Amino acid sequence: MKRSPLRLALSSLALGLLTAATATADAAEPSCAGRAGWAALRLDPGLPRTVDVGRLETLLRGRLAPAGLGLCSGAAAGNAHPTMVLHLTAAARGSVVIDVSDGTGARPATRGAVDLQTLPADGHTLAVATITDELVRAARAEQRRAIPTPPAEHAGADLTAAATGRPAPALALGVAGAQFSGGLGQIGPDLQASAGVWSRLEARARVGYRWAGSTAAPHGEVRPQAALVGLGAREHLLRFGPRLRLAFDQRIDLARVRFSATASPGNVANSTSLTALVLSAGPAFSVRLGARLSWVVQVAACFALVGARARDQASSVVALDGFGAEISSGVAMEM
Repeated sequence: MKRSPLRLALSSLALGLLTAATATADAAEPSCAGRAGWAALRLDPGLPRTVDVGRLETLLRGRLAPAGLGLCSGAAAGNAHPTMVLHLTAAARGSVVIDVSDGTGARPATRGAVDLQTLPADGHTLAVATITDELVRAARAEQRRAIPTPPAEHAGADLTAAATGRPAPALALGVAGAQFSGGLGQIGPDLQASAGVWSRLEARARVGYRWAGSTAAPHGEVRPQAALVGLGAREHLLRFGPRLRLAFDQRIDLARVRFSATASPGNVANSTSLTALVLSAGPAFSVRLGARLSWVVQVAACFALVGARARDQASSVVALDGFGAEISSGVAMEM
């Protein structure tokens, strides 16, 4: 019976779809695959008879299952591409050679051998399974080492210890201001130097000078000034993208405070210099401006371990004493 061209075209289309579906089914993952793929077991027909193939497959499935790998052999593998290939061949004098390779064949196989002559016959299957499992572990570890790690600059926020290594030496020039509960408020320039001593830690030193406004006293006025030196440490904590960083500063400062007194008419002025010891700690934020320059802002809570106080006879006038707060800002340059 003569068929119409339309019927022939539809029949050809149906046949093509059936062929494509069959090919897709053949290329799909076999039922024996695990969540992380599967290993194809290929056995040389000449393996010693003391190696029980059925027990060997059972042992290997149990060893590979914790890693998410299934084990397929023979027709169960279909036409799919395995994650790994386990090839066991017989060698001279009762030995078994084991080659473990990836499914692509792009990397050289990891090879091992088992000398069965030195083992009792009932232990041959277990020995081959154990050595095969060890070779699979070694091959997977080598595959993980070959996967490149993405650059740290693409991370949103991460620990700088893994990204920057030891901080580079730097010099910073800025302005700092502080206010203490004893009444002294001061402002002045700072020069700081730093050097990395560990992957996230740097040692820091600073020198500075401070001025303060005049404070009225019962018999005149007092104008404080101070020179200070300090030592401390900075721990780098987080990095937000390639530019913004967060750190934590700890510092102890030795300040020599000069209270310059001006007497009112009929009174005598008596200026004095005292030494104060101040402990401070707080966060530091830095924004990279270029290859070597950064803008840094530090905020710190302060406590005077040893205070310095100006007095007018029995009255307290002003003091670098008690608790306080300091904020500083400046530009740092890596050396």
